Formats: sequence, C-alpha cells, structure tokens
Amino acid sequence: MATVVSRASQTSSGIGFVVRNPEIGDAQAWNDHAVAVMQESDFTKTEPEDLVSSVREQETWIMTMNANAGDLALLAEIDGHLVGILYCRAFKARRMSHVCAFAMSVRQQWWAQGVGTSLVQCLVDWARANPQISKVTMRALVCNARALALYRKFGFIVEGRFADAIKSGDGTFVDDYEMALFVK
Repeated sequence: MATVVSRASQTSSGIGFVVRNPEIGDAQAWNDHAVAVMQESDFTKTEPEDLVSSVREQETWIMTMNANAGDLALLAEIDGHLVGILYCRAFKARRMSHVCAFAMSVRQQWWAQGVGTSLVQCLVDWARANPQISKVTMRALVCNARALALYRKFGFIVEGRFADAIKSGDGTFVDDYEMALFVK
C-alpha cells in the first residue's frame, strides 16, 4: 500500500502541522484546497473551472491512491485545516513503471514556512523505500523561483524545458521545466 506514517513537524514560525495520507473524509477539503490555491496563485496550471471531481469521485480517487503501491497522496494540515497537498503517480506502462510524477500545492499563507519541504521530504523518503520507484519527476513553471529552489534543494535536476507550455490569464505564455530526482 502507498501509505506513510503520519509525521509531525513545525513551520518556521513554530506552528505545528502534520503530513499524512488523506482519508475518505478529506475529499471535500481536498477539493476546496485545490480551488483556493487556483484562485490565489499564478503558479497553477489549471483553473477552478477545470475541476470536474465531485466529492464522491475524490473519495474514490483517495481510496485508489492509498491502495496502489506506485502511487502516493499526502496532505499537510494545521489545526485540522488542509494547507498543502502532494500526489505522485507511477506510470502504468511496464517499461516506465519505475518513474513517478508528482504535483504539489501549498496555500499561499504557508509559503516559505516549511510545509512544502515536509511534503517533498515525505515523498522522497517514500520513493527511496519503494522498490518499484527509481525516478521521481515533476514539472514546474520557470518563473516559480521558490518552488524551483525547493526542488533543487532535494537534488532535482532540470531535464528539459517546454516552451510556451502554460497560457497565463493575461494571455502571456510561460515555459515549464521538467525536473527529476533519481532515488536509486
């Protein structure tokens, strides 16, 4: 199973938080978090209108993620409020099943507080312990300096650049980096 032991941590300002796998009861909070992040950040690749997941669909997704050995879903919560999420899925094709790709978001109020660092650390630890996974990948906007610094801190390297990958709300285009970390 793709579950991890819950981890207690503290923000840089000393506020306690927990990183854990989501449970079915977290489905609505997960969806609400996704919408809130999309509304407050220019670094997301989707908009609230792109979400089509009902609470029931999200519950099913959570159960699937927690059951599949090559997939991982995590959330960070402070005082019962979801402040960050991360999910990682292994490629299903046998020849690529050693690679997983992840996405992460943290509420803007908690940027630069250690929440993202804890989520990525938990992912990296899980990937290193997972016999199936040897490479973790993700894509990040080239203009997202804070996220790029976080990933580089863990040893992620840029493997490629996708020109004009994202069209911003103002009509400008932004490039996207493909980054990877070899865990084995």
